[in-house]
Amino acid sequence: MTVSDKQLLRRAVRAQRLSLDSVARSDAATALCSNLVQSAWYRRSKRIASYIAVHGEIDLAPFIKQALQDGKTICLPRLLPYHDRPLGFASYDPHQQLILNRFGIPEPGRTAHLLNSRFLDVVLAPLVAFDETGNRLGMGGGYYDRAFAYRRHRSGTCRPRLIGVAYDFQRFQLLPSHSWDVPLHAVYTDSLIFEFN
Repeated sequence: MTVSDKQLLRRAVRAQRLSLDSVARSDAATALCSNLVQSAWYRRSKRIASYIAVHGEIDLAPFIKQALQDGKTICLPRLLPYHDRPLGFASYDPHQQLILNRFGIPEPGRTAHLLNSRFLDVVLAPLVAFDETGNRLGMGGGYYDRAFAYRRHRSGTCRPRLIGVAYDFQRFQLLPSHSWDVPLHAVYTDSLIFEFN
């Protein structure tokens, strides 16, 4: 798959996400939340990184609300000014206002506590597409791959557990992978769960 092919795939999937009506989005978010909170890793986790949905991404707001009620610490991605570590994770307080980063994505402000990603139990990662072997196609900036590059050199038990979240239609049989890609441990959708080795 060429760079041009990836761009076409990104555009097609994003258009499909944006075409969903509000009822379909809400139903999918509720179903995804149910799948996530019933998992064994959720019961064991104390610190979970999530995200605020933009551009038609599957909404994790119901999950964040439930996790906070269950006493979990929720963190959100925050852009950092480092090339080798462009993404950090800051604690989320629902009473504090989020700010928009340069991509228009809400993130915690500079006063929010930044956690070392190695202390997170789970990271719920947005994606454009995923395949049945755990490959993830993101928006093309490589933020998550660089943030978790150290995972490529560690055993499978190393934290955090990387879980993609998506709509069912974002699944593809096989996506290209590169040496710098960090594979997912699992993907949860509104109706399916995929676990990878």
